[in-house]
Amino acid sequence: VWIAAAVGKVRTPAGVLPDYVRRLLGGPAWVAFSLSRAMPIGEFVLGLLLIAGWQATTVSAVSAALFFLFAFLIGRATIRNSLGEAGCACFGARRSAGRAYHMIGPKIIARNFLLANLALVAVFASRCACSR
Repeated sequence: VWIAAAVGKVRTPAGVLPDYVRRLLGGPAWVAFSLSRAMPIGEFVLGLLLIAGWQATTVSAVSAALFFLFAFLIGRATIRNSLGEAGCACFGARRSAGRAYHMIGPKIIARNFLLANLALVAVFASRCACSR
């Protein structure tokens, strides 16, 4: 999931992703720009660490925390109606935020809660495997 999200963001046309990040988080444009550059790198590294199995418990816990954080941020943006019909660009975007077609609001939140819970299962599974 992390690698797919990173690849989707890297394939997003220049200038589009910072707009999505700003709609999601609010705040200054330079913060949105910086985060839109750093997120694909962080997601890709997180995906590689999960595949490699390095510090599986810790990396899975970080994944769960990030999915819960994203669910909260998307919920907040949905309440503020800052995303509109644009969606979140969690897996990249092909068009400008005003014309995009993606899942919105509750569906995205539900997806993030599902992914967070799967990451928690991985946390507990790796803890059980380590205790043997």
